[in-house]
Parts: sequence; structure tokens; C-alpha cells
Amino acid sequence: MKKGIKKSRQEGRQEGEASLLLLMLELRFGTLSESDRVQVWSADSDTLLR
Repeated sequence: MKKGIKKSRQEGRQEGEASLLLLMLELRFGTLSESDRVQVWSADSDTLLR
């Protein structure tokens, strides 16, 4: 059970990181292409934080 909760929290954190990164990129560069958005959404947490 704890493993499932930990995984859910990690996934939630990763979604938040991706959302924030997309927002920052769009504010700086304007509308992103669909392929750029997919790349951000599919990145793992370590990659998003680099």
C-alpha cells in the first residue's frame, strides 16, 4: 500500500514539474509545438529538473 502511495505522489510531482516547465517555456518562447509538449510530458523527473 505504501508503495502505491509513494508512486502516486511521485507521478503527481512529475506532472506538476512538467506543467510548470511548459508554462515557463511558453511564456518565454510562445506556443510550443505538439512534439515539444509530448517530449516534456514524457520526460522523467530527473530530466525535467535539469
